[in-house]
Amino acid sequence: MTIPADLLKGLNPQQVEGVCYRGPTLLISAGAGSGKTKVLTHRIAGFLATGEASCDQILAITFTNKAASEMRHRTGDLVGLSVRDMQISTFHSVCVRILRECVGHLGKAKNFTIYDAADQRAIIKQICQSTDTFGLTASMVASQIGLLKNQMHTPDTYSRCLASNSTNGNSVTSITLQREQFILHVFRRYQEILKEANAFDFDDLISETVFLLQKSPEISAMYRNRWKYLLVDEYQDTNHAQYRLILELTKGDKSDMSLTAVGDSDQSIYAFRGADIANIVNFENDFPDCHTILLEQNYRSCQNILLAANALISNNQNRKDKNLWSELGAGEKVIAYCASSAEEEGRFVADRVRHLVDQGESLSDIAVFYRSNTQSRVIEESLIRQSIPYRVVGGTKFYERAEIKDILAYLTVIVNPDDTLALRRILNVPKRGVGTVSENRLVEFASARGITLMQALSRIDEINIQPSAKSALRDLFYLLNRFAGSSMPANELLDDLLKATDLLSRFNNTDDPQNEARKINIGDFVDSVEDFAKENPGGTLSDFMTNIALMTSYDQSDDAPGQITLMTLHMAKGLEFDFVFLTGLEEGILPHEMSLKEKNGIEEERRLAYVGMTRAKKVLHLSFSSYRKRYTDGVRLPSRFWDEIPQHLLRWHSRFTHKRFTGPLYGFTARPAGESRQSVHVLKNRYPRESFSISDSVKHSVFGVGTVVDVLGLGPKQIIVVEFADKRRSLLASIAPIVKCKQ
Repeated sequence: MTIPADLLKGLNPQQVEGVCYRGPTLLISAGAGSGKTKVLTHRIAGFLATGEASCDQILAITFTNKAASEMRHRTGDLVGLSVRDMQISTFHSVCVRILRECVGHLGKAKNFTIYDAADQRAIIKQICQSTDTFGLTASMVASQIGLLKNQMHTPDTYSRCLASNSTNGNSVTSITLQREQFILHVFRRYQEILKEANAFDFDDLISETVFLLQKSPEISAMYRNRWKYLLVDEYQDTNHAQYRLILELTKGDKSDMSLTAVGDSDQSIYAFRGADIANIVNFENDFPDCHTILLEQNYRSCQNILLAANALISNNQNRKDKNLWSELGAGEKVIAYCASSAEEEGRFVADRVRHLVDQGESLSDIAVFYRSNTQSRVIEESLIRQSIPYRVVGGTKFYERAEIKDILAYLTVIVNPDDTLALRRILNVPKRGVGTVSENRLVEFASARGITLMQALSRIDEINIQPSAKSALRDLFYLLNRFAGSSMPANELLDDLLKATDLLSRFNNTDDPQNEARKINIGDFVDSVEDFAKENPGGTLSDFMTNIALMTSYDQSDDAPGQITLMTLHMAKGLEFDFVFLTGLEEGILPHEMSLKEKNGIEEERRLAYVGMTRAKKVLHLSFSSYRKRYTDGVRLPSRFWDEIPQHLLRWHSRFTHKRFTGPLYGFTARPAGESRQSVHVLKNRYPRESFSISDSVKHSVFGVGTVVDVLGLGPKQIIVVEFADKRRSLLASIAPIVKCKQ
């Protein structure tokens, strides 16, 4: 077996090893920006080029449709042939394929519907009507049920778990126990409703596939024989259900199979979604025959950025040790900034962005990261004031907009008439005079007779409702029945549906300024169906609906030229920008205050900061504010992560004189001439610039003149309490923009 030289050209020695290794199990521990996708695609191409595998024997799994599409195109370009028969897709897509083929073994029909998060919340809200929810919202319950499913729990196993905890005397409060019992009740009823509707939610797709493979050894063996070469990207992000799926697809004799896992323990940041870092940390224990390769050469960032990131993440214990390095040169030092308020931090970002643009940089090469969406407002306002266009990744997603959900509900019922949730959504959409009373009587009629809502609709003449509503529902049934089972291409069916209903024309009323936007959205949806039809000749409506259901939030956000990008750190994973601003490096924000209560919480927060830092290619900006209004006394302490970054890698931007730098990179200097470094910066070994005593008269650049009423502590964390005209405030003396008033 000889790998073609073209597939190894331009690879470093570790990457070459990753492409050529031929043992049963391989772990590629790939640092940020180390070219892991290149290694993965070249490895797949190597299997094909040497004749070791055919396209249909390879299964490559990643986490987003976008990443899967990129991998598919790269592989196709390398081997110079179509890879249409190769399964390169997400976990959910793989599981949908298995379930469509074999779901009968679980007692469901192949035309099952896939419920999204909004559908899930709607069902849970129905279940919770007239019930004490113990302070839990539908979203909170949905999240908990999702985590339970990711841990492979069913209502029965969760019930036994609660009983075991109670029997073993585990200490839980009464309200906690009541909440857990309530979640169990909702979980059980929720699963019953899914079964009645012949539906799965997103988390079911994986857990139910695992149950299927465990229940049917012959089916499990069939897929192991089909996919001899399994490659899993972003292994650090796998949850327990995904981990169990991989074990099912690789168990038994490994002499004629190959498993490749690619990931980075330092970039595991999705614990809140159920991701378990132990999956990658313990990989070599799970697969004792594993060979491990470290990819440490970074092709993205300058060395100073990497040195700062390496220093930070080295403080974590639960990781595979590695140090990123680059041949791109030292680059600029990390630019650091301490703001007196969140608003000033926003102005700093906007000023720097404006200057970058003035220097000829593109807005699309700039990104601002923050720990939570609540931090974005002041940054957005500052950008707006300077007329800097921006986009916020993570707003209302296209397929979650009401007008699109309405059309999707119609299409869902056409594909799966048993879907009660979708049918209830469209009973009076567009408005046809069907009120709550008529809807409830229709539902009660179906429930009393043990039939589906669609079957009840077919017997509408037997139901005691207003004649006008009865006529409207009869027409709806005829309409849906007309399209049911249609073999028309999805785009043609949608065109006929829009003509037969008022789903589009209802927005012709110009009184509502949002109607034009809604019509444009529907037009975009029609375009998406047209594109699907072109890319998937012979694709059915069911295929299109499956494609839509599998879309994830970032798959829906286009690269928008001419705009700066704002997003949370969790959304930034897998991206890169020339210029990055990581804001809010404060205790309670990053690390988040909730992390202090969680096992290994600080390590997860440190990984989150590391991910943000390693998105930067040319220049990284780090900032924090000494004051934020949303906190009780407003005063903020700098994040502990500042202490973990070597000071010689930082270049501080002064705010005390409100003068810009005059250094070589942007025409700025590191600090005003004659001003000491200690007077500008705040970190370990920094002390208050002045000595404050009780009764001192002081002046703050934001709050004005006040009187010191208390002094707490010594050194860099000394707090002075000052009585200002509006209120009493606690300030960190080493960083507060405050001076003594001259006597």
